Amino acid sequence: MTSYQEVNIVHDMAGNIVLDYEKDVTYIINDGEELHLQIIYPITQTQKQRTYPCIVYMMSTNEKKEEIYHNIPRLTQFAQRGFVIALMEKPSENATYEEQIYLLRSAVHYLNEHAETYNISPENMFIWRDGSHKDHLSNTNLKDSSAQQTEYRTDIKAIVCFGEKEQMKMICSQLNFTIPPILMLPCEENETSNLEFWTEDVFDIIEDYLINYIN
Repeated sequence: MTSYQEVNIVHDMAGNIVLDYEKDVTYIINDGEELHLQIIYPITQTQKQRTYPCIVYMMSTNEKKEEIYHNIPRLTQFAQRGFVIALMEKPSENATYEEQIYLLRSAVHYLNEHAETYNISPENMFIWRDGSHKDHLSNTNLKDSSAQQTEYRTDIKAIVCFGEKEQMKMICSQLNFTIPPILMLPCEENETSNLEFWTEDVFDIIEDYLINYIN
């Protein structure tokens, strides 16, 4: 991958939560291409280790791979509220919904396997999906097995989604099963690229929603 400038992450003003950052963690090799996670996670300053709910952040299917790094500073602000955030890299080519779900399942599996390393609470896994960069909707006929569908339902507690409802409805109808609860935050196309969109008010709405599903 292209080399990028390292990102420095600082603790919050109260000093209660200090964040660490793991860059370019390989979670799967897909058709010979390494796909990575950018993991922002709280570390504890006491002898007793704490665990935190984990959010897998999914970019839109037609965003450039390099744009994943642009999201790190703004998502760091949310991680300071006490969340592990793993930004999921997608393939070089536009991925179908079927491929997205396969990769999502792989990312969640990796995070569960390494929960202790990143202070993750495995029973509190969430998705944060940015669909504001209008996706290329696929007509792929999804044929996930019942076992795979059960695994997906079990792993994910709830979903936060920017963008259009139609995109999530398509996933639901083609998979033919009930997906976790979804918080829809409507926004204009490409609006999330604007730093002014990422306000404390937006973070408050998301945090208030997720708290309802944390064990």
